[in-house]
Amino acid sequence: MAQQSNDVDKIISERIEEIKQLQEEFDIEDIEVIKDLVKQYYEMLPPKSRDKFKRALSFAASDLGQFGGEKFIVAIFGYDSPRDWNAQDIKSILDSWEKGLVAQQKLIEQGKVMTKKTPEGKVAVSSIPPNGIQETDNGEPVVVVGTPVEGDEKPIPRHYSKTIANGAPNRRYGYPMTPNWSINIYGIAHNGVNYIPFSLTAYSGYDGSWATPGTDDFLPTKAPAGNFYSITAEIDQDRSSETEMRFKRITSINDHKVINEKDTHEGYEEDEELSIREFIYNLIDEGIIYDFKAYKKANKKVKEEMKNGLFLLDLGDLREFHEDISALRDDEGNIVKTKSGWDKTNFGTYAVGIFVCNEVKTTKRGTEQLVLVDSGGKRQNVFLDYFAPKSIIDAPAEIFLSFKTGRKPTRWDSKAKKQVEDRINGDVVINSVLGVSETFSLK
Repeated sequence: MAQQSNDVDKIISERIEEIKQLQEEFDIEDIEVIKDLVKQYYEMLPPKSRDKFKRALSFAASDLGQFGGEKFIVAIFGYDSPRDWNAQDIKSILDSWEKGLVAQQKLIEQGKVMTKKTPEGKVAVSSIPPNGIQETDNGEPVVVVGTPVEGDEKPIPRHYSKTIANGAPNRRYGYPMTPNWSINIYGIAHNGVNYIPFSLTAYSGYDGSWATPGTDDFLPTKAPAGNFYSITAEIDQDRSSETEMRFKRITSINDHKVINEKDTHEGYEEDEELSIREFIYNLIDEGIIYDFKAYKKANKKVKEEMKNGLFLLDLGDLREFHEDISALRDDEGNIVKTKSGWDKTNFGTYAVGIFVCNEVKTTKRGTEQLVLVDSGGKRQNVFLDYFAPKSIIDAPAEIFLSFKTGRKPTRWDSKAKKQVEDRINGDVVINSVLGVSETFSLK
């Protein structure tokens, strides 16, 4: 595998001009995106394919044509819900394998594990070398070289469905089933006219390792929340509206500086880089983000018009925001609950805040806990998710925070000095932190 990887890297280097032509044709900022696509297809093609590089280049061009896009300047506010969509299938297949010979034969017959033909029939394989899979004349991938499973070895789970959830052909059908992560991204994008909230679900199946925790390209690490970026992305026209832009796919992402232009008079001042804090308050002035204080003072009609917007909250606003906007309600207006008693929430609903972080604590699980206080003196401790970048806040400091709210099935009883069960009026808290960044130090 390493040798083949070195070979294709050498060929890409020698034929870089052809890669650059694709880069110019499809207006892709990051040439590494094209290199990775070419390399992926090159390694999938049979070893005796005529001009493998040319074919790999053609496949890459097809992908780039399908998933092109436009350039946007965005502020990424946060990420949430990284999920491996293949994890349950992989676990189910491997668990079934452990049940014995009858279950194993059934998995082979159902095509749920990678197999190769032998004189005795199909056998499951535990490993496949580079180019060990070749496509037949009808496009069916088959294992031509593979190591049969022996003893306690595990088989390789296989993509056994010919279509994906929306009915489209499964491009990975017949190939090894590997983790396929997704992650939701939220922020504000400039659409060429003005700023508008956007959301996007990135998939490792399309976007490489950008959605995969633990990799160098994992987006929360590569593009931390609370910063500006230049991206190339494709708009999902069917799901976008005047108040929200939905992207189908992101092709490239790069750091970007937004300049806060100043008036130049006799006392000349140089333009400065715009901070995320200034950006948020600018958008409040422009009516793109709402200060929740204004929502609380508004009449019923105006409140309805504001409900689909993005809000800046203080910690004292959490309950009203949650009950009015975040909590999911049924047709009769009742808040829908989970089995454990938490409120369910509307998908994609989140808020932002500017708080002071007095302290950062490390939990026993290795995650971080932020000790927060808002401008009114209200306090709350919040936990960062396992995938969040570590040690980015040097407390005490003012911070930007994006988050989702949740209502617990318990509340704090000040007399008993403990949590007591209350599934109706439980405490409303910051349940999930999407993004955090330091705006300035208070040391």
